[in-house]
This record gives sequence, C-alpha cells and structure tokens, in this order.
Amino acid sequence: MMTSYYKSVSMVLVLLMGCSNNTKSSYQDPAKDDGVTIHQENKPQTLAAQRISLPSITELLTKRHHKIDPVITKDFILSFENDALVVTDIHTSTVYKKLNDFKVLVAPVMSDNKIILSTSQKGLVVLSWPNLEMMYEKKLEAPLLTSPLVLENGDIFIQYIHNIAELITPELNLYWRVTLQNFSQYYQESAYSPCADEHAIYLSFPGNGIVSLDRKNGMMRWNYRGFVEIAGLTHNGLGQKQVFHPLNVLSDTLVSKISDGTIHLLDKDTGMVKTVLEATAETPILIDKQHLYYVDSENAMICYHLDERKQMWRNTSIDMPISSLQHMDANRIIANAVLPHLYLIDAQEGMLLQHFVHQFHQARLLSSQDNDTIYGIDKFGIFFKLNSEKFS
Repeated sequence: MMTSYYKSVSMVLVLLMGCSNNTKSSYQDPAKDDGVTIHQENKPQTLAAQRISLPSITELLTKRHHKIDPVITKDFILSFENDALVVTDIHTSTVYKKLNDFKVLVAPVMSDNKIILSTSQKGLVVLSWPNLEMMYEKKLEAPLLTSPLVLENGDIFIQYIHNIAELITPELNLYWRVTLQNFSQYYQESAYSPCADEHAIYLSFPGNGIVSLDRKNGMMRWNYRGFVEIAGLTHNGLGQKQVFHPLNVLSDTLVSKISDGTIHLLDKDTGMVKTVLEATAETPILIDKQHLYYVDSENAMICYHLDERKQMWRNTSIDMPISSLQHMDANRIIANAVLPHLYLIDAQEGMLLQHFVHQFHQARLLSSQDNDTIYGIDKFGIFFKLNSEKFS
C-alpha cells in the first residue's frame, strides 16, 4: 500500500526571487594556495588497446554529442542501432539479443537486473536484463530532459522538459508531480543527472539553477540561483550558465559543476554556498567518500577535502587537457587526456604512479560494472578497451 505521505498531487511551485539563494561568483578560490604541489617527469609506456566492433558504430557517431553511450556490464554491452536495442556478448562480440522500434532519447539506467529507458515510441519502459523483456511501460507526455534517477528503494525520479518532474514507483505509478516556474526566456534542453539522499532530491533545470525537493511530497526546500545569469556569446551560442556535470551529494554537501568551470559547493539542507572553486569548463570532476578531484586552468589535478574544505594536493605533472576521470580502485585514479595519454595517480598522496599512451585520440573513459577492464569511446564513436595488466 502506498504510504500516506506519497500523495499524487499536482503543484505549481512559484519560485520567488526573495526565496532564492542569489550568491554571486565574486570570490577568491580558497583552494589556490593550500596543500602540497607535486610535479614529476614520467616517460610514458605504450598501452595496448583493443577496438571492439559493435553493430551500432554508425549510430554512436550521431549520438556521441548526446552522451548516449553503450551500457557496459560484466558480460554484455547494450548499444543502439537504427532505433533498435542491441545486446552484445562482451566475450564473443556476437549479438545476444536485439529489440526493434526503440529509439532511445536519453542515456538508459541500469538497476539490479533491469534497465530503464526513455524512448520516442513507447515512452518510459522497464526491461529485464539482458533478455530485454518488457516489465513495465509508462506513456510520457513530453520528452525527458535527463536520464531517470533510481533511488535506493527502487523509486524512480524523472524530469520532463518544460520544468516538470515526477516521482514514480518501480512499477511506474505516480507518487507526486511538480511544475517549476522557468525564470528564463531563453530555453535550452540541457540538464545533467539529479541526485538524492534520504530526505531530498536535487536537480537542475535551465533557468532555475539548482532546486532541492522534499522526497515525501515534492515541495521545494530551496532554490540556488547564484550562477544563473546571461553568459553572452559562447561556443553554443547565446546561453546561460548551467549545471554542466551530474550533481553529487556527499555528507552535508551538494557538489555542482557549472558550465563556466566553477564548482559550487552548497549546504545540502539550506542551499547556501560553502565554497566556489575554479576549474576548467570542459573537464569532469570525480568524488569519493571525502574528496573532490578536479582539474584547474593550468591542467593541474587537485584533490579537495570536502569536510575540511581544504586542498590536499595539486599535481602539475599532466601538461594537457583531461577528458575524463575515473576510479581505478579505492586508492588510484585514472585521468585520460584529450591526446591519447592516460595517467594513473595515487588518490591519497597525489603521486603520478604511471603514464601511458594509446592510439585513440580525443577519447573519454566509460563507466562499467566490469572493474577489471577499462573501456572508452573516441571522437569518432569507436568503442575500445584498454589492457590494464600493465597497471602496477
């Protein structure tokens, strides 16, 4: 039975400017002069890489800017081919399952033995994995702005375009629905994945900054608009500063990377600014239980302690732009450069452990459930894996 506080209601939340946190970005980066600075000269080793042929390489070429990447598990890869879902055996490269008439609009989400997809033909669907059998289906009134968020209890949070959000059950039945007022006359279908804790859901909408909603009823807790301002002409045209990386909540801090390169650390309960850090605009960030890892304007990699609010180390050994960061394990970080260089860094001490080169230019690493293998995709949509046996 649905608990009493989950009410199927429709609300219009008028976000008054007086209720918003309008902190501006005039600050001195507090991490600039803290911590230990490390620089090492390290001759790179050649790292063997294997190209993996998928049935959907052409489709990947057209979708790479939409960040709809292959879904990688221990034994299978889910990719997309001419409005079809294709499950490929990762060991034999043979097609295990194919399902037609599924045009995927945003990146799918894996949860237990299920995969959740937003499609143009069937709306929101839940399929079994890896057999792709239909479990649940929900008609969507509009496209989704970003990938669904699966909460720890199995509930699913979705964001439509036009500032509408819903919390639904694992069976896709409605708990609550909210509509957020859009302050901006400029509209762009761009947002990055929300996050949640036991009390709230944190999300971003173009023109609305970052919003915290109560998980029980969808009521707004706070709205942070400190970075929402006209950015002028950018490489994407006339636009606004927006969240540029999936949101993360850790302990009492919400971590948000903004399109101008700044990282805004907010109190998750109030939305007030704790710290604003300077990073590069295009480089992703990485978070573990206590630390934030990011790259500054000089391509130096920085470890920042979120609870102590100070820089732990800064490594200047990487002299080229970084395209992706990933945990190799609890103690090591992989930094992949735009040029085909890969760096293995000690997460605690900041020391450069190893330096490799491979043949895939302008590549980025992909998340995977297979912790023993490193997968990536290059600018042409070519899917590959790296031989991690050389990693010490």
